[in-house]
Amino acid sequence: LYVMSTFCIDLDMFVRRISVMCKKNEEQRIVVLGAKGNLGTPIIEELKKAGFADVIEWTREMGDVTCFSELKEKICNLKPSILINTVAYNNVDECENEIIGQKQAYMLNVTLVDKLSEICIRQGIKLIHFSTNYVFSGRDVEYTESSITSPINYYGYTKDKGEKIILEKNNKGLDGVIIRVSNLFGPPARSKNAKKSFFQMILEKSNKQKCINLIQDEISCFTYTVDVAKRLAEMLKEEEMDGIYHFVNEDGISWLEAGRRFYALLDKDICLNGIESSSYERSALRPQNGVIVTTRIKPLRPFDDALVDYVKGRDW
Repeated sequence: LYVMSTFCIDLDMFVRRISVMCKKNEEQRIVVLGAKGNLGTPIIEELKKAGFADVIEWTREMGDVTCFSELKEKICNLKPSILINTVAYNNVDECENEIIGQKQAYMLNVTLVDKLSEICIRQGIKLIHFSTNYVFSGRDVEYTESSITSPINYYGYTKDKGEKIILEKNNKGLDGVIIRVSNLFGPPARSKNAKKSFFQMILEKSNKQKCINLIQDEISCFTYTVDVAKRLAEMLKEEEMDGIYHFVNEDGISWLEAGRRFYALLDKDICLNGIESSSYERSALRPQNGVIVTTRIKPLRPFDDALVDYVKGRDW
């Protein structure tokens, strides 16, 4: 009985994945959760540019993703081929709040992922889920897609748990993909509730004060959301995606160095003071070295090139 059960699961998984591959060159319906957010906004735009005509934007107005019975019913009625999840609770410091933040983080970063995975298994839907470099401790020189995760804050813990759910359910029929990103910046989100990028925040500060303190001993990869969206659209159109990917612009730099390059492009005279992370008051620990590298696919372009486009096309 055990052998027959295992065979049936494997056969079912095989049939589902063959079905997805057969649809690759046909018209596919794609549902994007968090369509008005920092990632969702450019993803919608780039999918349409790439020729995906049937793209459905799931926003807060369409439904509460934490109302799971309604979520299941609507997704089943929509019958998408691909479900892209950009929803997350990513207020890293608030995630340390045991009363409010941790509850919300677990709901969106763990429970929602579990529910989506189950829906996608039953409906034969490909699930593409976005994660973060914060699943790593930051104690190593760099991290690849196969590096062992070891988060040091609650936000990272919940994102890591969400990843593990997908990887586990991939052995039970899910066609799940994880895309890790880092320090996102890009065009303004269409949602007013979206988190501001590092560059938006420091620009607002520099309009009010002459000197800004920026951390100099934490390094990571700053990543342009437009580049992430373009690469995703290209891969969905041209190849079968599976497992874990790192979508980051090349070059690991500090917050201080990123600020310097940003203001140099703006030609804005501002005093930037480098400080140690230990002297900056934050509730959550951050990885000292959050550099993640891309080994499975061609890396995204260098950070400096992306930053030039960001500054040139800004409407913020």
